Amino acid sequence: DLAYELGEGASGPFEIRNDLIVRVGARRVVIAPVKGNVVFDGSNLELANVGLETKEGTIAVNGSITRVLDTPTLDLTLDGTADIERAALWAPPPVRVAGAATLKGTVKGAPTAFVMDSVVDAPAAEVGNERGVRLQAISQLSPNGIKVSKAILRPRTGGEVITSVEFPFGKSTPWWLIANYSGLDAATAFRLAEVEPLPFGATLRGDARLDGRPGQ
Repeated sequence: DLAYELGEGASGPFEIRNDLIVRVGARRVVIAPVKGNVVFDGSNLELANVGLETKEGTIAVNGSITRVLDTPTLDLTLDGTADIERAALWAPPPVRVAGAATLKGTVKGAPTAFVMDSVVDAPAAEVGNERGVRLQAISQLSPNGIKVSKAILRPRTGGEVITSVEFPFGKSTPWWLIANYSGLDAATAFRLAEVEPLPFGATLRGDARLDGRPGQ
């Protein structure tokens, strides 16, 4: 129900009841429904409290899309929650990662060349066979792939694992993961790696790197 005001443009609440599909390369996100408030001045859109519900999470979007009719540019903020296990399907990790997380981020640039920077915080994630892991991550999504510049895992038993990941979307580009771990109880480390713990006690420190082929 948009109302037009001379000199200000059209404004008011709106709703898209049918599925809205957003594609990033060969991947897609189905959003439904979409509700919020908008101001349109004939060229630019200003969004306020636009709610997006997907299988990956629920996000509130605010910000602007300039020159929507010819050369649109995004300048948006995101605030919501994410299902880590569903979101991880975009860049499948070597072990299962699941749980609820908060997400804050921005989306900037043209729709065909956008950059989404986000910070994720999960206070009690499941990583491998370990429960109650604090997971914090800084990531960037673009049409070219996903980069996690820093992810920190802190198990309840102490210690931490700091990782970085680069997962391109290209069919011929390999991916990699680097991890540095310290102060980890040996049994915890085995559970994180989805391996049955061995009957010995130790505190582990070291680093590791995984390289994978496209689609692996």
